[in-house]
Amino acid sequence: MNLNIEETNKLISQLSVNEIKSLFIFKSIMKHSTQRYMDKLKKILSESLSLYNDSDDCFMETVISIIDIMDSINSGSQGRPERISRYALLLLDNIRNDILERITVINVNYRKLLKLTAFLYDIGMIYVPKDILLKKELLSENDWNIIKEHPSVGASFFDHIEELEEVALGIKFHHERFDGYGYPDRLANDNIPLSSRILAVCDAFDTLTNDRPYRNKLSKYQAFEEIESCSGTQFDPKIVKALENSLGKIELN
Repeated sequence: MNLNIEETNKLISQLSVNEIKSLFIFKSIMKHSTQRYMDKLKKILSESLSLYNDSDDCFMETVISIIDIMDSINSGSQGRPERISRYALLLLDNIRNDILERITVINVNYRKLLKLTAFLYDIGMIYVPKDILLKKELLSENDWNIIKEHPSVGASFFDHIEELEEVALGIKFHHERFDGYGYPDRLANDNIPLSSRILAVCDAFDTLTNDRPYRNKLSKYQAFEEIESCSGTQFDPKIVKALENSLGKIELN
C-alpha cells in the first residue's frame, strides 16, 4: 500500500490504538512522519502500555512498531531497540546461575519483561532535542543535564501500570554504574536491578558497534575490549563475562 504525504498525514491524525496494530501502515508512517507527530505516538504508546498483557503477542508487536517509528523520527537509529533486545536475552541466557538464583522469578514472564524493558529503555530520549543528539562537538553541561533526565522520564511512562513496575525500574536505572557513580540515584552493585545492569552493557556495546557523529564504529571484539576495561567500575563483571560468552552468537547488522 503506497500512500502520498497528504494521505499519510491524514492517517496519522486519526490513528487509534487498534488502528496502529495494522502493521501495513508503518512503513509509510516512518517515511513521512516528522517530529510534529511525536505527541500522537506518545499518546498511543501510553494507551498501549496500559493494556499490557504478557500473553498478548499483538501487544508486543504494537509497542515494537511504535518504538521503531519514534526512534527513527528522533534519532535516525531505526533498529536499535530490536538489537538491544536481542543482546539482552543472549546475555540473560549466559549469566551464571549464582546471579539467577538471587532473582525471585526467572521464567518466561521475566524474559518477556526484560524484552519489553530492552525495547523501551531509552524511550525518555524522545524528549531530548535532536540537535543535542546529533552534535559532533563536545556536549555542554546543560546538554548533559538534559540527557541525564531521560531514564526518569522514560520510567514515568509506567507510573500507573502496576504490572510493569519492574520494567519501570529497569529503565530508570540503566545508567547507574556498578561502582555507584552513575545516575539518577547513584545505586551500586546488586542494588541496581539486573535488567538495568544487562541493559547498561547492551547499550554500550550497541553504541560502540555503530557509527556515531563523533566516531566510527568498532568491531564486536574491539567493542568488548572497551567494555571489559570498565568491568567492575561502570559495568557488572558478571554481565561483562556474559557478553564475552555471547560474542560468537552476535551478528552485527
